[in-house]
Amino acid sequence: NDLFRILEGGGVETIAFRIFDTKGTLLYETEDWQESRETGWNGDYKGIPQPSGTYIWQVTGKYTDGSLIKIEGKSSGSFTLVR
Repeated sequence: NDLFRILEGGGVETIAFRIFDTKGTLLYETEDWQESRETGWNGDYKGIPQPSGTYIWQVTGKYTDGSLIKIEGKSSGSFTLVR
C-alpha cells in the first residue's frame, strides 16, 4: 500500500486522524473524514519521504450514534513503513 488511511465505514460525525514518529513528532493530521479515507498519509513529512520504521497512528472522534471511533477495537496503534 502506498497510503496509510482509515478504511472504516460511514456515519462519522467528528474525526481526528494523526500519525507520529516514535519520538512523538506529529507527521500528519486531518480532521476531514473524506481525506482520512481517500488520501491518508503518504509517508512524507513536509515533502520529505520518511525512513522505513515504526510509526504510531491515532484516531479520535465519534459516529453519528454517539459511539467512539475505534479501528479494530483500538484508538491507537503502530505500523511499519517499508520503503
